[in-house]
Amino acid sequence: MFLEGLVDVVDPAIAHFNKRCISITESETNPNRLVVHFQDGSTHETDVVLGADGIKSTVREYVVRANDKRVQFSNTVAYRGLIPYDQLKEAGFKIDVGEYPACICGPSKVGHPASRVALINPPYLQTNSQHFILFPIKDSEIVRSTLARASCFDAHRDGFPQINIVAFDAQYDIPFGAQNLPDGAPWVEVVSRDVLDQVYAGFGPDVASLIKCMPEQSSKWSIYVVDPPLETYAKGRVALLGDAVCSTICCDTTEYLDLTAPIYRHTGCSPTW
Repeated sequence: MFLEGLVDVVDPAIAHFNKRCISITESETNPNRLVVHFQDGSTHETDVVLGADGIKSTVREYVVRANDKRVQFSNTVAYRGLIPYDQLKEAGFKIDVGEYPACICGPSKVGHPASRVALINPPYLQTNSQHFILFPIKDSEIVRSTLARASCFDAHRDGFPQINIVAFDAQYDIPFGAQNLPDGAPWVEVVSRDVLDQVYAGFGPDVASLIKCMPEQSSKWSIYVVDPPLETYAKGRVALLGDAVCSTICCDTTEYLDLTAPIYRHTGCSPTW
């Protein structure tokens, strides 16, 4: 919904979609400019590059170095599904998630792995931790068109919203990267509801009701992180944002602002998005 909303307000003359960056080079005619190379063979010369191209970032290879391999499996997986709220309530789910997000933590949840408490203070280390994040997203019908933009609050007033379920299963006692998936293995796969029954056995009745309502086929996401953390998020006129920097490890948005503002001041240019 957020991206669909942006499409309507972005000037199509300066926004180009379906582009995948494969490399960045310095301009041969102007040393103060950069050339972005795309998979479709096109290029674009610019003053500044902000790389928000995800965990598999190509722009990160320019900022660090091409052979710098920091993408590691975090020993965490997330199971995802979409459930109509009325179906959840009929199944006996008691927590009100019709308007506001909710988090259900398992008994072994201590702190948050992003704080690296487990690495700094071993007594807090948990061998396994599980939690659920639930939040409403749309009307009672799943409509993937630009017309379906009602907020979750409007959806709650006019009918039952869909509840987006993200169920995490983490092993904090295993170092990042110690058990990476085999080369070429998919990071996202489809699993049956029986898998969730096994992984979250022992939770209370609300979680049992939730899992009963999950789709028969749910997606399982292997969560990767950038580790060890980058020494810098920028190099010259190129800076990284979002998952290209830290993936699931918490990062402060103000860090990005501190980095990108000097780039614009230095170049004296206006951003082209």
